[in-house]
Amino acid sequence: MKKILLLSAFFILLFNNMVSTPIQADQEKQTENIEKSASDKGITFKVNSYEKKDGKLTIHYTVTSDHIVLRENQIGNPFMEKPWFYINNKRLNVWFDFNQTKVNNHKFTGYVSISLDDIKSEHHNFTFKIDSIAGQGGNWKVNFNI
Repeated sequence: MKKILLLSAFFILLFNNMVSTPIQADQEKQTENIEKSASDKGITFKVNSYEKKDGKLTIHYTVTSDHIVLRENQIGNPFMEKPWFYINNKRLNVWFDFNQTKVNNHKFTGYVSISLDDIKSEHHNFTFKIDSIAGQGGNWKVNFNI
């Protein structure tokens, strides 16, 4: 009976360790601080950092304005309209997910996440370009290496 209990305890511990230990290649993430910005029409778009994890590139950003009140999402008028992404000056046609949080009337923080499935090598010149923020047309373009 002791052998069965000891063997059972061994297999439970072994199974628990296998399940709770993630595969490092899938779970490993790479986070890089960027701190680059572009300003136009009184609005500053700043890329704070990016993170690569699970085949996705997530870019964390801050939008600020000293004088303009930044409007939140409205039906038919998204906060950040038509973000464009480029790798080595070639426009990417990728699906993306995004979200932002209002800090106050003059500051939002958020992220944009895109799939890296079609990107083969690891080092690229990346460009994040936006034509409209909070209903204000302009040109915000931030370049950085990923």
